[in-house]
Amino acid sequence: MASPKSTTTSLPHPISDLEAKHYYYGLYSTPVLVACTGDDIWEQPTGPEAYFRPKELRTIGNHPLKGVWEDKLDFQIHDILKCKRVEWTSTDVTQIGFIGECVTPALIWIGVKANTLSCEDSLTIAKECKQLLVANKILNVKVEIRESIMTRYISPKLQKSVHSFYPSAQLLDPLTSPLGPFNGNPSTPGAESTGGFYITDDNSQLYLVTARDVVFKPDLVNNNRYKCRFFSQLHVNVTLFSTATFTNYVAQIKRAIEGERITVEF
Repeated sequence: MASPKSTTTSLPHPISDLEAKHYYYGLYSTPVLVACTGDDIWEQPTGPEAYFRPKELRTIGNHPLKGVWEDKLDFQIHDILKCKRVEWTSTDVTQIGFIGECVTPALIWIGVKANTLSCEDSLTIAKECKQLLVANKILNVKVEIRESIMTRYISPKLQKSVHSFYPSAQLLDPLTSPLGPFNGNPSTPGAESTGGFYITDDNSQLYLVTARDVVFKPDLVNNNRYKCRFFSQLHVNVTLFSTATFTNYVAQIKRAIEGERITVEF
């Protein structure tokens, strides 16, 4: 099995098919290893009771890597991946070690689409990312590339607008995409706003402009700009309705159903 030690200048080594398949044994997603830096030597278990030691994911804690990752290092890693035309799905900072071990190495964990990187290219990219860490004086941190599939979970799509004579037009209207939809943040249930207008970026991503003091808790001291730069970053959830508006909307549906029931009976 692999040992947890890692040096500051350790470079990638070729990965066997068996190591690629079982390197992350124990992780729920069981990803396939593509490339990694470090002096760890992976060995296949042998003997009559041979078994793979399971690994686990851990948080990065107060490692020095945490302070520079969101500041600039993540952008530099992304630049390397874009320059090499890598079809990457995620970049994370984490720790992965054997269950029961007290000390586990910190690492940059890069996810790529399956069968999109050759062995030579993956080793080159891992080496370049490792050299970037050393240049930023981030030592004893590994770089690992794995196959990864990223699925974005989104809420149901908004309904299409209907004519006013449609039987449920009034009920559907709040669920469509007109100007002024109600929106709120679950962490601030007492605040609500209406959406302003829609804009798109260079990638045709659609955004709704709304009031900042509804999405974020008002704070005169830490009024910092927020930008979601990578998928694993903590997201700020925005809902279509606030708690009060949702309650009123459900009551409106019940009244409409009750009215239709009376119509049917008579």
